[in-house]
Amino acid sequence: PIFSDAQITAMIKTDFERVAIHELAHSYVADSFGVIGHIRYTQNENIDSANRHLIAEQNAITGRFEMWNPPTDRFQLAAIGLAGTIAESVCLDEDITADDVFNHFICEDFSETDAALVPDDFNCDEVESCIELVKQLKPKITAHVALDVKNSGEIEEAINRILGSVSK
Repeated sequence: PIFSDAQITAMIKTDFERVAIHELAHSYVADSFGVIGHIRYTQNENIDSANRHLIAEQNAITGRFEMWNPPTDRFQLAAIGLAGTIAESVCLDEDITADDVFNHFICEDFSETDAALVPDDFNCDEVESCIELVKQLKPKITAHVALDVKNSGEIEEAINRILGSVSK
């Protein structure tokens, strides 16, 4: 597919917003348990001006939340792992249930890193508790996303790299 510059710009901003929601949810849930961490956003180097069509298949920007003092409590660890995927639905005002979360998990919609935090015996009541926690944190997450979208240089760098305004 051939996309206009305006479409690519909108896709990059949407990618970044979704990634920010996901990673900030990990961060805010972790913080609620006293866990300290760091979010790192990175450019997808596979997408540039020569390969701009790949934006339809891959995210232009990715992210990762790294914990510096992971909890030992199984619920807390799982809640941190599930938070990103849950928040992507909650922050976009979509209803999400424990069954939806399990379906995402079964369909491997979770990153290996996030999935590794969730024990095999995690149950629906525990997932529902995670959903409620993310819903409580939604105002903080969405406010922070708005700041990151406004202030992040990642978006502008991705736009410039993919549209060919910056030489490699």
